[in-house]
Amino acid sequence: MDVNYVTRRRRTGPTSRTIDVQRLAKALHSKIDSRIWVSFATVGIRDDTGEFSIDEGKDPNIISGAKVAVFATPAGVLVDVRLEPTGHIVTANYHGFCSGRAGSCLFPIFAGDAVIVLIPDGDLNSPGICALPCGSNATALIPNDWTSNVGTPRVLLDLKVPFEVRAPSITLTARNGQVKLNGRAVLRGNETI
Repeated sequence: MDVNYVTRRRRTGPTSRTIDVQRLAKALHSKIDSRIWVSFATVGIRDDTGEFSIDEGKDPNIISGAKVAVFATPAGVLVDVRLEPTGHIVTANYHGFCSGRAGSCLFPIFAGDAVIVLIPDGDLNSPGICALPCGSNATALIPNDWTSNVGTPRVLLDLKVPFEVRAPSITLTARNGQVKLNGRAVLRGNETI
């Protein structure tokens, strides 16, 4: 039952609809549970035997050799997670990427990373379970110098993996007229790379 259909009304013309109270009551009293459960979870990797492990990727010094915990399918990107504190292991759609027809912003996620998981109806077998990155935590610390009194607040990309940009053109603009690499001014004013 589409509740939006029940409550929708046209604003113009002589045939504007009113709310159908009986249809609305029927939709609200159905056995559909519209609640979404929320849980913290830890990303893991399943080996060939199906054993779940969160040990790989915990050490930031070996991230370059750690296995990425996601796998891409035609329906989207999936990740295995262990719900905390229940310990249930589920596969979730990973929504830590920005992706659209104009482009994508992709960050790898490793075993041991923390996520927030949304579980429709509380059903652990639902295909609609999704995992979201949850920001700073024990495996994803904010760099110490970001909050120091060294300067003004800023956007900081502090990466432990290679950074790659693919675009038809790249424009860097700085209000002070300088773009610096490793503290050395390389561009002045507005220049297209």
